[in-house]
Amino acid sequence: MALDRRDGTRLWDAPTPGSGTVMCQASTDATSNIAVLAYGNGEDCHTFYAVDLTSGKPLWQHQIDADEWAPSGGTRIARSGDTVVVSAEKHLATAYRVSDGKELWKDTSPTAFDLKSPPGRLPGGRSTPAAAS
Repeated sequence: MALDRRDGTRLWDAPTPGSGTVMCQASTDATSNIAVLAYGNGEDCHTFYAVDLTSGKPLWQHQIDADEWAPSGGTRIARSGDTVVVSAEKHLATAYRVSDGKELWKDTSPTAFDLKSPPGRLPGGRSTPAAAS
């Protein structure tokens, strides 16, 4: 939900898609007025989507495959500019381009992405390299 900061009136609402789903995490970076969010059912929180913060319109959505196992670490969204790296409980990390949702790379080694990093932080901060294509 977005509120007008002057008077508190509701501008738009973007409920989580699907029945019985809950919001798990949101990106701390909203560069270009786009937020990346995660939703699911309890621990099964492996669907990620981007929302245009000016309109509330969903821009893209991806679900990390349930058969791509990785160590426990909870839902993670780490964003730096136009790149976001997401991972979910027992799922490998995947990077997407925020502006269009294109998959940039997928972690094939569960130790390559530091799942112990605080939510919203990429190892290396804003200078973390990302694949561009």
